[in-house]
Amino acid sequence: MEASWTPTPGGAMVPLSPEVLSVTGDSWAVPFVTTAREHEECALELGAQQYMKIHDPDVVLGLEHFTLTIKFRRDGRGGNSNTGSGGFHAEPLLTKGRGESDGSSVDMNWGLFICDPDGTPRLCADFEDFSAGQNYPVYASTGDIETGTWHTGVATYDGSSWTLYLDGVQVGSASPGTTPRHDSIQWAAIGTALTSSAQPEGHFVGQVTDARVWDSAFSSDEIGRMASEGY
Repeated sequence: MEASWTPTPGGAMVPLSPEVLSVTGDSWAVPFVTTAREHEECALELGAQQYMKIHDPDVVLGLEHFTLTIKFRRDGRGGNSNTGSGGFHAEPLLTKGRGESDGSSVDMNWGLFICDPDGTPRLCADFEDFSAGQNYPVYASTGDIETGTWHTGVATYDGSSWTLYLDGVQVGSASPGTTPRHDSIQWAAIGTALTSSAQPEGHFVGQVTDARVWDSAFSSDEIGRMASEGY
């Protein structure tokens, strides 16, 4: 696996340490942004031309059940990614794919975003299903994201329920009951969303840290414990 930092879209890919993307047990983590609890000291500054792209040729990050977690501080309005027909346009936080084509391995596997259609930014998430590429978005109904404030966003999918948490509190849910496109060859990313050829769309403005993906869905009790422990 390979991870790279791209300072400008289409610019030279600058290789990072081989440890930037690591596989440890059931946890896929990005140590570049997870090595310290003091997130201001290890945060990744993101913007229109700054994001992390993660090459996953073996589709290790292709998942049917998962938990997505990221700490973030939104400092301004970002640019929207399109998750596909039946999905939404939103600012990308932690993603594997975006709208490209339906019904094949270039469908989106998973993504955690910020939806802000009316000036009230809240978490949202989406995936496309394995059978036909249909989108199954979920939206937070509460939990406003404050500009300049650190938050922890979490999305879980257990094969039935899609659930969103902000700072340890459940803020949205849906029940698709279908299988995400776990064989997607689209790239994973932090702060943007990429196609199968790593073409970006959308961006997050602010700082992120502790971006992690697990291959199982955490319970609400587990999410609550993580929040109480400062994650």
